[in-house]
Amino acid sequence: MNLIKQNQSISPALVSPAAEFFKTEDDVKCMVNGVVYAFNEIPKLFMNIVLRDMMANRMALSAMKTAGINDVEAQLKYYIGELYGAFDNKADISADGILQPHEFVYTRTRKLKRTIELKHGSLTAREIEVLTEIGLGKLDKEICEELCISNNTLRNHKDNISEKAGTERKGPLSTLAYKLNLVDLQ
Repeated sequence: MNLIKQNQSISPALVSPAAEFFKTEDDVKCMVNGVVYAFNEIPKLFMNIVLRDMMANRMALSAMKTAGINDVEAQLKYYIGELYGAFDNKADISADGILQPHEFVYTRTRKLKRTIELKHGSLTAREIEVLTEIGLGKLDKEICEELCISNNTLRNHKDNISEKAGTERKGPLSTLAYKLNLVDLQ
């Protein structure tokens, strides 16, 4: 398959010294130059970069302590898995050692939510929730009840999502939810 014709790209970690973290069922792994490392084998350079970021993230540290994750190694594994665990076509640490923005963020409820970059901006956690509900085919009234928001708030979220995605109608938002893997076709 020709990835260029498919308008897709591969992770830089397959062909460069950039690092891509990802979760499996039982481990957090890292790919660098096409080599996959188990959590306990990840090069120290990359672990130290993430450790510095984790120690500066008070909200994440507080949430982990509340969840009973107190050991630094366990915290680091959880932090990497939860904030950088999606295998995608963007390196988590660039070839020049720069940690990239988290793939997921903490919300007010301290649950991790994925951040999504669109053509004209990043979706907020709430916009992702709205987009997911749209993708599930729910009516506006159902979405408002599910998320405990007013119809005006829902309209604002849909307008913001549409603006960030460069689309104008609800139909394309359903398609967008599917393309972003927020929902599965049943």
